[in-house]
Amino acid sequence: GPLLLDAVQSADPNSQAELLSALGETHDPAALSVLSDVAKTGSYDARQAAIRSLGSLGGPEAMKALSDILRSGGAVETASAIQALAESNDPGAEKALLAAVADPRPDVAEAALRSLGDRDGEDVKQVMSRALTSRDPKHGKVVRIAQGGPDAARGLTLAGPGGEVRA
Repeated sequence: GPLLLDAVQSADPNSQAELLSALGETHDPAALSVLSDVAKTGSYDARQAAIRSLGSLGGPEAMKALSDILRSGGAVETASAIQALAESNDPGAEKALLAAVADPRPDVAEAALRSLGDRDGEDVKQVMSRALTSRDPKHGKVVRIAQGGPDAARGLTLAGPGGEVRA
């Protein structure tokens, strides 16, 4: 709770990232509020570490927090959330990525498609099939790339001031 948040906030920047990573590995629901707070208000490095740790933490509330970041975060936070979901073993991660495929920002939708490339659930197969037959040629290209490698989300690069995520 509050003591944990104080410890994280008062730590030096290098220790802060390590503490946040360790919090995600605890799988302790009490870490959720600290990680969510830091993901919104921390320094650049702390936000990234907190977002990745939400994926490690798992659980419905952590997946909801990552989904919220996907919907309302900036480019860097969105890319980190997609990567955290792609690396998460939580069953809710796949659902969040499937929902992100419908994101109105094309680059976010494409990044979500890429990150689904190494998953083989029935819902994923349906989304990939629809994307392959989409009239948008980018979707078909992304699906073919996604099917080629498991770490597709790591291929994201970020754009400049416009803030869009590029696949």
